[in-house]
Amino acid sequence: MRGADFSGANLRNTDFRNADLRGASFIDAECSGASFGGAFLAGAILSGLDLSAVDFRGADLRGATLCNASLHQADFSNANLSGADLSRADLEEANFEGAILRGTNLERATLVCARLEGAVLAGALLTEACLEGTGLTTNG
Repeated sequence: MRGADFSGANLRNTDFRNADLRGASFIDAECSGASFGGAFLAGAILSGLDLSAVDFRGADLRGATLCNASLHQADFSNANLSGADLSRADLEEANFEGAILRGTNLERATLVCARLEGAVLAGALLTEACLEGTGLTTNG
């Protein structure tokens, strides 16, 4: 499924665990209830989707685009999001425990009460991100 075009597809409750979805496009797809645990999503496009409470545990999301996505309560524990674009995403109560967010764009993202214990945030862009309840602060 590498490079697949799922644009506009109904993927509700689909099991993509451990699938190779590198470079796949999910534009306007319905993905509620889907599971992406352990999936390879490097370079995938998931912008603007409702991915609330979706499982991304241990997924490879390096360089993926998830800007403007609704990721409320999504589970990114132990996932690699290095260089991913999550700008303006709703990440309220998302779980990033043990995740790698090195160089990740989180500008203007809402991370209210997100769990960040053990997450690697080196080089992450947090400009104007809402970090209330995370224990983190930003200068800008």
